[in-house]
Amino acid sequence: IFFAAAALAADRLAELIDDEGDVAIVAPDQTRRTGVDRRDGLGERMKHAQPKVKVVGVRYGCGDHLKSTEVTQSLLRAIPSSRASSAAMKARRWAWPTACAR
Repeated sequence: IFFAAAALAADRLAELIDDEGDVAIVAPDQTRRTGVDRRDGLGERMKHAQPKVKVVGVRYGCGDHLKSTEVTQSLLRAIPSSRASSAAMKARRWAWPTACAR
């Protein structure tokens, strides 16, 4: 379910940036299955369905909303070519993908 939700978020993110450009992924973590599925769902969907969108960075927010915000801001500053950052956030038991485009 998390992989599929992240794939839908990838489609929405690509739509926000007109299906073209560099994006960065902020995932909750790299050890739990849900975090891996969210990261891979976004990345794989971008790779296969959005050929003009390139994932230029992946960072982890450790499941913390404040840390994820700080990581996102840092990524957007560090990678000036990045048009957007996508973060898969968790609310209750569902994955709620969110995206911000610049």
